[in-house]
Amino acid sequence: MTVLQTNNLIETAKEVAEHVLAVNAAAIDRERRFPAENFAALKKAGLMGLFVPKQLGGHEASFETFTSVMEVLGGACATTAMCFLMHNCGTAVLA
Repeated sequence: MTVLQTNNLIETAKEVAEHVLAVNAAAIDRERRFPAENFAALKKAGLMGLFVPKQLGGHEASFETFTSVMEVLGGACATTAMCFLMHNCGTAVLA
């Protein structure tokens, strides 16, 4: 996993949200399915593991950074944002 700086996390989230999440949002909601393609894009962009410590390969992001990323993702696709929230809750507990 690439560890991005705080500003880069938010900017990267904006790029993925605009170019992938927003494009897929209507179909995901209409089809009532897990946003697999959006998660693949988030992973490829290095946005997974926001709360995971750096020594374990995560970002060790603050709640402020996490909230900013979530705001961006939620604005593009609420379904993906909710799934991403749960991913980060789970990885935080495991870490």
